[in-house]
Amino acid sequence: VQAGSVSLSNGGFGANSVTAAQFGSNPLAGGTTTRRANNWVTGASLGLGYARDNLRVDIGATPLGMPITNVLGGAELAIPMGGGLSLNLRAERRAVTESMLSYAGERDTRTGRSWGGVTRTGVRAQLSYAPSERFGFYGSGAWAVERGTHVAPNAMVQFGGGAYLKAWQSEGQEVTVGPDVGYTHHDRNLGNFTYGQGGYFSPQAMVSTSMQASWRAQWGDLSTNLQASVGWQRFNTHSSAIFPNDPAMQAQLQASATPGTATRYAAQSQSGVMGGVAGTMEYALDSALRLGVSGRYSRAGNYNEAAGLMYLRWRLDKTAKDLPPALAGMPTRHPAPSWPLASTLQNGAPEPVRLQPGAERPTW
Repeated sequence: VQAGSVSLSNGGFGANSVTAAQFGSNPLAGGTTTRRANNWVTGASLGLGYARDNLRVDIGATPLGMPITNVLGGAELAIPMGGGLSLNLRAERRAVTESMLSYAGERDTRTGRSWGGVTRTGVRAQLSYAPSERFGFYGSGAWAVERGTHVAPNAMVQFGGGAYLKAWQSEGQEVTVGPDVGYTHHDRNLGNFTYGQGGYFSPQAMVSTSMQASWRAQWGDLSTNLQASVGWQRFNTHSSAIFPNDPAMQAQLQASATPGTATRYAAQSQSGVMGGVAGTMEYALDSALRLGVSGRYSRAGNYNEAAGLMYLRWRLDKTAKDLPPALAGMPTRHPAPSWPLASTLQNGAPEPVRLQPGAERPTW
């Protein structure tokens, strides 16, 4: 069971500023936009997750009380196929958290209309092959639709794969390394902040390749997990209408535009370094209660994200198993997972680590 309070701020903008001219319906204001003060919104979040054997399900919502609220949820099934093969199937609806617009929605300062609150609804399949405990291979594919209130619809396709090797292992510690490659395609570029845009990174093609490493260790009641990746990416985005979901507003803009005034966002193409780091440290206060701190930073395309969290985890069951650090299975190449708390805790999908016979504390 999960409950929390979320407060968000995306700052303000000055009258007739460049930022103001790229927000809401302000391109129709003729260069006379008004100032907006620092914008804060606060809401209450709720969620419920259940995990049993190879099945994990959860349901929740984006914070109640924000401009736009959406129901979220998902289900994941892991299927052992024998011979080192396993299949993971997932269906989910998650919030797109790359900006306040995409996550909570915004209110247009000129018209008072709200838009945003984008969700990504789709399916993902991953096939893994581990011929030994030391190394393995995996490949995945995903398809999703992205929709928001008064936001142009979009669709996403994603493919990826890689390998891993336990490069070093000793009692209580292990280091795993491996390469990863990925490809992402969105039908439309909706990364801007005018009315009808979604405020989320949506390249028409992005190719990335990276080297990933993870280190996890346990010293008595203290356990830690650190993951890092570094690599290269190239992406391109197509030209996009300033008002992609409202032909009337777009036509009005084109009719009133003075010579040299842009009526579309320009296409762009970039390449460069990508990567991220994520880490968690947990201390077992007793057999059921754990205190932890975690954080992450990632960069992909023109998007940067940082998140931090302190938490208590309490197991109600008394079975002989425990949880690893909260980021134990976190994918490092996806730039925008679900909202920070849910994604950090893997949306209610823990990876059990069983106690050795007669032991009172879990071991790796």
